[in-house]
Amino acid sequence: MSRIQRIQSVSLVVLAGFLLAGIQIYVAANYLELDYPYTTYLFRPAHKFWDFFIPYAIARDPYPAPGQLPHCTPGIEIGGTAMTAANVSGPAYFPVAYRIISLFTLLPPIPALALFLIFSILTFLILAQKHFQTANKLQTAQNVLILTLMSYPILFLLDRGNFEIIVFLCLYGFAILYESKPGWSAALLGIAIAMKATPALLLLLLLRDRRWKLTLLTILGVGLTTLAAYLSYPDGWRSLYHHYLNLTSSFSGYSIENNGLYFGHSLYGAIKFIVLWLMPTSDIEAFSRHFAIIYPLLSLSIAGLLLLWVWRSSVPFWQRLTILIGMMSLLPTVSADYKLIHFFIPLYLFINDPISTGRDRWYALAFGLLLIPKAFFHLQSLPEVNSGVLLTPIIILGLLATILLPKKEALSS
Repeated sequence: MSRIQRIQSVSLVVLAGFLLAGIQIYVAANYLELDYPYTTYLFRPAHKFWDFFIPYAIARDPYPAPGQLPHCTPGIEIGGTAMTAANVSGPAYFPVAYRIISLFTLLPPIPALALFLIFSILTFLILAQKHFQTANKLQTAQNVLILTLMSYPILFLLDRGNFEIIVFLCLYGFAILYESKPGWSAALLGIAIAMKATPALLLLLLLRDRRWKLTLLTILGVGLTTLAAYLSYPDGWRSLYHHYLNLTSSFSGYSIENNGLYFGHSLYGAIKFIVLWLMPTSDIEAFSRHFAIIYPLLSLSIAGLLLLWVWRSSVPFWQRLTILIGMMSLLPTVSADYKLIHFFIPLYLFINDPISTGRDRWYALAFGLLLIPKAFFHLQSLPEVNSGVLLTPIIILGLLATILLPKKEALSS
């Protein structure tokens, strides 16, 4: 496939998926007279922008332990609910993330949210313009609008107001600068790791290319910036312990219970979905408690095999990157759908790769399917859990399998 054919193929899949979801929602609301969750493919309308306001509140008034606000309540209302110690569980990011988020606290909550949304939309529009541009200006504008404003992961991220976009930008910079400016590339990867742990998987790319010094400096940089961020809080070392306690509490709520099952795409969630689908009356929490013991062994085994493949393979950079980003999405017990924005990074590289392996149609189809809503049906026992929880991991696995399977000789596109 040519570059333009790749862009058009992905764009067509996204447009079709967006229109199909719109028709489905219209029928559910106007003919079947249903309500949430059948009338949207986004999260609870009353919880809109919670992923912005909660970190904003914590960054503005950091506190050391879950359920404790030593300074003052942030005074922010979300959906008519005031932010208090009772409904804010505590820090979920590493402290470097909150130091970055604290830049938004220079503004009041609503202007800060507006700035965040404008920044996010412009970011995706600019990147789409850069990577999906063609000689035809009208065609370019059409593709840019479809692959941003009709893209489910982007819409989901905006609806939540989630700061995952900062991690995305760091990983994008890492990938784009990987060959030309390896030092800056590694620094951006370090910032991403200091915010959330899963991007550490991408260190394998540095190790594979024998960039030992950059790997060591990145790890040291992550450690030092994280330590400095912890010590910058009033309680210093104690914040590390309390942060660990909060993550343990969050694991129970999101993994053992079903809080992390909604609008997610982890392999763990897909297996729970199958259990609930086939046995709707089963005790899913009892299953989760036992499965959570086995799952780390399963995920580590899969991770080991894939990491070995990435280490030994000679496939293009974007394909190795796709494997690692797929692992970032599939292997944690919880992966919310805003994390699907990271697949834009290998998509940008795939679109502009001059080499074709003869599987471009399958790659374009898989990338396109990852960018559309897949709430075709809902579980009876948990209506908020829709088919996307199962279908998205299957699509990711299909994309990874397409890369992993032996290929014919590559051709110039």
